[in-house]
Amino acid sequence: MRILHWIVVVPVTAVAVIFALSNRETVSFDLWPVPHTVEAPPVVAVFAGLVVGVLVGALIAWAAGRKWRQLARTRDQELRRARRELARIGAAQPQPAEGEPE
Repeated sequence: MRILHWIVVVPVTAVAVIFALSNRETVSFDLWPVPHTVEAPPVVAVFAGLVVGVLVGALIAWAAGRKWRQLARTRDQELRRARRELARIGAAQPQPAEGEPE
């Protein structure tokens, strides 16, 4: 799995660096519907889009896992309740004295 990671990361990084180095002139970005214009290299817009995409994807993945986190919390509460009950039952039973049959 680690080698697959490097097989993907190295070419993507190389393409990103080549893109950044070959597109150094500034371009004008119109931020519609806001009446502002930003001048920056195109690589800034590309990487900003990637960052926004990663953040939106992480938010969607986090929201999708809500059901499983809630289930895990419920099961944890049930397990704690059962352990307390077992401890209470175990403490309530008299322990046999040494030498006596159980």
